[in-house]
Amino acid sequence: MPYTGSPEEVKHKKHASAVYRRHRVSEIERLKEGMFPAPQGARKKYLTKYGRDNKQARKGYEKAAFARSYGLTLAQLEKLHETYRGLCGLCGEPEIVGSRRLAIDHDHTCCPGKKSCGKCIRGLICSRCNLGLGHFRHNPKLLGDAILYLRLARVKLEAEVKF
Repeated sequence: MPYTGSPEEVKHKKHASAVYRRHRVSEIERLKEGMFPAPQGARKKYLTKYGRDNKQARKGYEKAAFARSYGLTLAQLEKLHETYRGLCGLCGEPEIVGSRRLAIDHDHTCCPGKKSCGKCIRGLICSRCNLGLGHFRHNPKLLGDAILYLRLARVKLEAEVKF
């Protein structure tokens, strides 16, 4: 279909079309070379397709990746789990929240955030104790004050109950 309009408009339309074609060709080439991210859902389809047959290997990979995020080897992580025998290092109870594992507690003054260098790991604790420490901002003074508060409140309550 030939371009219509004034010579200036025709020239502009041809130029715009050529630019579009060049852009489209380079986009297709980049897709072929893998320069664009995979389409949304591709990873999930891949895991669904190959994960069923290789579930055990995937679990091992996830466990190793989890250990690496805390600066541990898989052997060190397994030794840590053996030491605690599935019980919280703080309250001594097993993890009861669904299929969650015990959390790795580390000193946040050394390594803020979820990852750790591996040298500041304090132990394994359940999700309840982990949340409790987090709410007290991992501050021993605040925890000590909370203990004192609870003890004084109990003594005060017992004194009021006695007539």
